Amino acid sequence: MDVDEEILSQFVQEANELLEVLSENLIKLEKNKTDKEVINIVFRAFHTIKGGAGFLGQKPLVDLCHRSENIFDLIRSGNRSFSSSDMDVFSEVLDSLISSFELLANGPAELPYPAELISALDAIETISEDDKAGSSAQPELSDEEALEALFDELVSAPKINDEPAAEVTSAPPSPEPPIEAPPVNEGAKKPSVTPPEPPKSPQNAKPEAQIVRVGTDRIDAIVNLVGELVLNRNRLKKISSDISDAGLDKGLSELDFIASELQSAVMKTRMQPVKRVFQRFPRVVRDIARSLGKKVDLVFIGEDTELDKNLVDALADPLMHMVRNSVDHGIEDIDVRLGAGKQDTGTLTLQAETKGDTVEIIISDDGKGIDPNAIRDKCIGKGLLTVEDAANMSDKELMQLVFMPGFSTASSITDLSGRGVGLDVVKTGIEAMNGTVFIDSKLGVGTVFTLSIPMTMTVLQTLMIESDSCVYAIPLSVINEIYIFDEDNTNIVSGQLLSRFKDGTMPVFHLSSLLPVKDVSDDLLKNQKVVVVTVADKSVGFVVDNVVGQEEVVIKPLGAFIASLEGYMGATITGGGDVALILDTSRILNVNK
Repeated sequence: MDVDEEILSQFVQEANELLEVLSENLIKLEKNKTDKEVINIVFRAFHTIKGGAGFLGQKPLVDLCHRSENIFDLIRSGNRSFSSSDMDVFSEVLDSLISSFELLANGPAELPYPAELISALDAIETISEDDKAGSSAQPELSDEEALEALFDELVSAPKINDEPAAEVTSAPPSPEPPIEAPPVNEGAKKPSVTPPEPPKSPQNAKPEAQIVRVGTDRIDAIVNLVGELVLNRNRLKKISSDISDAGLDKGLSELDFIASELQSAVMKTRMQPVKRVFQRFPRVVRDIARSLGKKVDLVFIGEDTELDKNLVDALADPLMHMVRNSVDHGIEDIDVRLGAGKQDTGTLTLQAETKGDTVEIIISDDGKGIDPNAIRDKCIGKGLLTVEDAANMSDKELMQLVFMPGFSTASSITDLSGRGVGLDVVKTGIEAMNGTVFIDSKLGVGTVFTLSIPMTMTVLQTLMIESDSCVYAIPLSVINEIYIFDEDNTNIVSGQLLSRFKDGTMPVFHLSSLLPVKDVSDDLLKNQKVVVVTVADKSVGFVVDNVVGQEEVVIKPLGAFIASLEGYMGATITGGGDVALILDTSRILNVNK
């Protein structure tokens, strides 16, 4: 049947939300197999997906959800219980549904029929004749289920066969004969009639009229327009600084306030909680741990922390690699944990926290940790590191080598690890988001991955600086402090200029000497300003010619030539109308190499 593209797109979006609900609640059900509320949530999710799939004529989805719905109908009626082996099958059902909706997201498609999975569900549904006889009596329904049953009668779902879905239309009810009321004596007490209670709405649910679904392309268009407004606001503020006019100053002040409020409101429409991506991992952790014979608890902290939608989506793959790595490599086998005096169940924690204009996502486990000596030996053995270089590297620096392409400490190849693919993909993915990734580990205690990414990739708070007659923008979130270069507090060690900083020392570079297509002598340091940048627990001083000041900028993509050079995350237009390159400090410093 012909399917309207907009209807299909809306169905896919709603179905993906339901799949997240299914994934989360199936894991809950495996831990508490008698939770009636969770059972009903799962049942209704399959029921809803089935109805939409039937309307669109997608028989593979209808049959899959219908079998699943039948099984959960048996579970909620008390005729069977949910088991871990059932969860194994429903994990495959979820994978099949996810793959199907990924295909439908690109437009109408003919989906493959999951015959083997249907057979597996039929086997679960099969019960003994005695159980069937015992279940012939209708179970007593709760109030919520009896509203639900009434709704199913009024709005019939598509039939599970090859016939096209029937179109539901509303028609005026046929006239009913009037019911004569019994005679009532005047003054007699009238019988009281209690009307049925309206169906209860889910907790915290918003009325449908308050929710409008808008395509991300429309939001992106508004964001771009707001970005242009911000750029022009900055330019007008620059022009007004040379003009003394009270009326102009007041108008620009109001424009500044309105532009900031509008920008904030628009950006919030793109923000989504990291819970959207965190919810994918309970089932992933459960499946991997079960296949390896391990026990792992997954803990979420700060899952309501918000990020730009595009960044939330982009986080999925890097986090997937790190979660798999932690369960496979980090968490020990049960007997090893018990032998080390630990509990038999390992703990994997996903934590999100807002820090200024950035969000930190921490993935930590209480596993065996990483041995820096093993990393050193592996790199030397593969020719990735010389013995001399390895001897001069700290344990923290050695840890970062796990992000090198092709690196792996696994002694054998399995379905999950040992092919040298994984953490280098994480580093590439995070850097594509203008973020950084840092690893810390203690042998026998556990491993911590720290991701730091911007809250949005559209607007950025920056410090504008000048170096070698060029204007650059440095993200404000990485700047630690600014001071005047002092020769008395510096030394040269092995050709590297070092400056005293807090309780230790840090390397100092002339910024232009670090940037592509630039070359400047370090003898021009006297009375220059030093901008201290801290990335991934590493501080470095950039010597610059001048500090212009703070400015909120709109990130613009780079052209092909400049994009091929290391060190720049984008460009912007300053208040003076000049083009300024936005520095990617993590890549300039190569902190992960």
